Amino acid sequence: MIMEKEIKHIQYYLELIFKENKMRIALKILMGFFIFEILGGQELPQPIILGEDLPQKTLKISRFVEVSENIGVMDDRVTLGISQIMEEIFLNETNYILTDKEDAAFVASAEVVYLGKPNEAWSIVGILNGRKTQTEVRLNIKVKETITNKVITERGVGSTQTNIQATGLQINEEMEFGKSELGGALRKAIEDAVVKF
Repeated sequence: MIMEKEIKHIQYYLELIFKENKMRIALKILMGFFIFEILGGQELPQPIILGEDLPQKTLKISRFVEVSENIGVMDDRVTLGISQIMEEIFLNETNYILTDKEDAAFVASAEVVYLGKPNEAWSIVGILNGRKTQTEVRLNIKVKETITNKVITERGVGSTQTNIQATGLQINEEMEFGKSELGGALRKAIEDAVVKF
């Protein structure tokens, strides 16, 4: 009889353990299912393909260059090459995609507001003469968003300097407004404005 009681007790405990194991296994399966659903429901970030997923900012450079009425020194060459310099600098310094199409998202234009040639001259007893000439250009670069007509304007200032010295000769007062000096000043002014975008 004692043996029979012990067998029943062992059987009872085994059934309890088996039931607990079934419950544990069922809970583990249920927890695994919920974890899988949670992880499966999350949207993981997808890689972005440039040109397909992100809209690219297209920019058209206007060929028309405005010149302010109070520009200072008048030189017809001041508008020459500005569009080409703008194209080069926008291409190298910004993330805009340049285009010639009319449906560009942005249009960039330039306005020259000052062109000057301040200079300093010196002379020592009329024997040594010198002059420092500085060509200075100030301009505004305007970028207009075509959809909203919002305009962002940045000002750029550029200058180039030339030093001339002579011994025993009079320096010519009517110095030619050097094309390379003007081009250098224009490039510096455009770079100064475009970098701010």
